[in-house]
Amino acid sequence: MIEPWNMNFPIIHKNKAYHYEDEIRLIHAVKFKHGFKYNWHKERNQNGKYFEVNLDNLIEEIIISPFAEKWFYDIIANLMTVEN
Repeated sequence: MIEPWNMNFPIIHKNKAYHYEDEIRLIHAVKFKHGFKYNWHKERNQNGKYFEVNLDNLIEEIIISPFAEKWFYDIIANLMTVEN
């Protein structure tokens, strides 16, 4: 049970209707040295933080809605074949 006053509530709370997704969520606390200011310019991605992960270990299956447009399917298929 997560208390609604917990500031992480909106991040880690999941509606029971989606329990079947069995997702994993990562919360990374940024260490602030001077109040709530953080130098995002030192990060490779200035909108967030990169974490090295092996997606083969994290993704078991991708399910696309049968109502999705073909362009959406093509984007997902292309992402699956991109090599780094």
